[in-house]
Amino acid sequence: MLDIEHFRARVGPFSSLEALASLHDYTVTVGPHPHCASPPQAAPDGYGNHTRIGLQPVLDDDASCLDWYTVDLFVSSTGAVEAITFDTWEP
Repeated sequence: MLDIEHFRARVGPFSSLEALASLHDYTVTVGPHPHCASPPQAAPDGYGNHTRIGLQPVLDDDASCLDWYTVDLFVSSTGAVEAITFDTWEP
């Protein structure tokens, strides 16, 4: 289920898990992560104290920001994933 209040970009239906499954080479970050062109984005309201785990594709040098995306998991202090964001197409 997608909580529309926390929807950031893209018209559905879509699956962040399908996007991740298609990755051959990716980076994992904990905390704020680099964006293609814009500055780092704040966590959705209510999730600022959660641990942010980001997964991003490794892009070729000739890739554009249209190829960029990230899936962020917001993990509570008990280890539960409580929010997922799927940011695409910078800036």
